[in-house]
Amino acid sequence: MPGVVHFGDFELRPGQRLLLHHGAPVQLGGRALDLLLLLVAQRQRVLSKRELIDHCWPDQAVEPNNLAVQIWALRRLLGADVIATVPGRGYQFVGVDVASADAAPTGDADAPSMALGDAAQDGLRLLLIDDHPLFREGLALALAQALPGVQVATCATPAEAQRLLAADADGIDLVLVDHRLAGGVSGLHWARALRQARPALAVALMSGADDTSLPARARDAGLAAFLPKTLDVTTLARVLQALQAGDTWFPPAAAAAPVNPAAGLTERQQQVVQLAAQGANSKAIGLALGISPATVRNHFAQIFERLGARSRAQAVQLLRRADGLGRHNPD
Repeated sequence: MPGVVHFGDFELRPGQRLLLHHGAPVQLGGRALDLLLLLVAQRQRVLSKRELIDHCWPDQAVEPNNLAVQIWALRRLLGADVIATVPGRGYQFVGVDVASADAAPTGDADAPSMALGDAAQDGLRLLLIDDHPLFREGLALALAQALPGVQVATCATPAEAQRLLAADADGIDLVLVDHRLAGGVSGLHWARALRQARPALAVALMSGADDTSLPARARDAGLAAFLPKTLDVTTLARVLQALQAGDTWFPPAAAAAPVNPAAGLTERQQQVVQLAAQGANSKAIGLALGISPATVRNHFAQIFERLGARSRAQAVQLLRRADGLGRHNPD
């Protein structure tokens, strides 16, 4: 273990298991401190996620997301550029300015301590949810190059995202979620629910789907932005900076167009709603269309998500208001 290590405004005393900021002790959890001590001690090399987990959670079965939470917290405190992510390999501590074998004064014992999130960072703190690892890692790396100071935490599922939010909701500026997630989970549906649960949190939807109604539906759901995956990195970086400043962003056509409830429904989905408007239940709809009642219920789940409806009656009402029951989009 090295002697006293200085980086930025911080001083780490491994022998005392003590971290100081401007001479004041920092309140740091035991796992986060274990992680920091190991990263500093082995700063000459990249440490794999497996090494870090085995050290900080010995003889325990934990998910990699637990490590991500601790890395996220340390970056919030120490700065985004202190711990580097090496895609496909792990993490490396790169923030050392000076290392000394002699201990300097610990500072005034009565000095106020600093909590984990008190060191404010100017860079965007982004939570990215996408079930494709290559896309997640690639986008995080591209944003790190395009937006100095950005901190990107990534996860594959809404459940992982909820754990990150529960651990450090105040440390996240923006949640960016893909529309199509593993297991048929709708990113738009989840993002709408997240906005309702955390109205102060900015949430944006991204998608590569060819669905012209999606931007307007995202706007109607109260999201901060809809970001097509076709955006180039430079434009995406500018948009993210605008979102961090409190702006919203949607493709020009979506920003100007009213939300059409019928847009985006397939012909079969509109047939399902038409039959429901006539009072047919799932079994009757299935018999009329030659599909099973379970398939009818699946159609209604997609219809509710696309229309923002909570019941069959509300779906029928929305389409009637838009005069959309007679218009069909091809499958």
